[in-house]
Amino acid sequence: REENLEHVMNTDCDNLNRINNKVVYENNDSYEGEWADGKWHGKGVWKSGSNISRYEGNYVFGKREGKGTMYYANGDVYEGHWKEGKKNGEGKYRWKKDNSVYQGSWVNDKREGRGKMVYANGDEYSGDWKDDNFEGKGTYTWNDKRIYEGEFSKGLFEGKGKMVYSDGDYYEGYWKNSLYCGDGEYYSSAENKLYKITCFGSEFLQIDSEEIVSSATLKNLPEEKPSYSTRNKKWDV
Repeated sequence: REENLEHVMNTDCDNLNRINNKVVYENNDSYEGEWADGKWHGKGVWKSGSNISRYEGNYVFGKREGKGTMYYANGDVYEGHWKEGKKNGEGKYRWKKDNSVYQGSWVNDKREGRGKMVYANGDEYSGDWKDDNFEGKGTYTWNDKRIYEGEFSKGLFEGKGKMVYSDGDYYEGYWKNSLYCGDGEYYSSAENKLYKITCFGSEFLQIDSEEIVSSATLKNLPEEKPSYSTRNKKWDV
């Protein structure tokens, strides 16, 4: 009900055009604010019968439109722009269950366009979205300081991108389904070497060449580190 609030005013309200009329409905929901042609229009406040959820903001002929804040029954809060009763435009959504926050663009109740997501564990994604997924170019930063910057498709690494690991190693090249796939370079800080590699998904990796990188600095390296081949796996594992 909260996501599809499109009240058609009952016959008792058909001739309401004044300001700040309050109506309580049979289900105990209430609306107080401005009206036009018997519909919610202008500034107003809708509250559920239980008073757990409410919307405060602008309406256009019975639908949320313009700027407003929705307080959901589960404790989530959305503050931003609306069109035709749905989240559209710039807005901020906070999930109560884990305090994650999204700030950015919305299209028909879904994250789409440019936006930033900060997760409860400290991970962050900033970049392009489509249909509630990472799509296009963006940067994902883990709380352990790993960083991927590049292209995404349907929430996965897809296309060209660079992954910098927390120990200083990095892979730069092509990805498919969040795996190294195609031509790329892997820098091993422990060996101080840059490998030219060709990857074929998770099944096969070919070393094309290697070279010493004299400009690299090695500080406080662990005694043992995984090689580049063990890191060709799903990014979210």
